[in-house]
Amino acid sequence: MASSSPLSKANTSFSLDLLRKLSEDNKTANIFFSPFSISS
Repeated sequence: MASSSPLSKANTSFSLDLLRKLSEDNKTANIFFSPFSISS
């Protein structure tokens, strides 16, 4: 299996960091965002 590209790893890291930041105040809230459109 091929390894992930640096861009893919960066987008994944960005997405998870953003989700953590958005959910800091309310851990049970439903959150919808599109990290791909934000990062591109």
